[in-house]
Amino acid sequence: MMDQAIFSVVDKMSKVLDQLNRIEQGRVLAKEHENRLRAEAIMMESFRRGELGDISDGEGDENRPEK
Repeated sequence: MMDQAIFSVVDKMSKVLDQLNRIEQGRVLAKEHENRLRAEAIMMESFRRGELGDISDGEGDENRPEK
């Protein structure tokens, strides 16, 4: 009888822990996505300002006049 109650509590705790892990994983994925979007925005702004070369091929534009 007592063993069954202990197993029941442990099972519930395990389910809660699994749910908390899923929530945390979702938060991590959301933060990674947010960071990726910020990095892309920073790169695009730098590209617009002429601070980066052509980002599609990874090379700068040698014909672009220097600032």
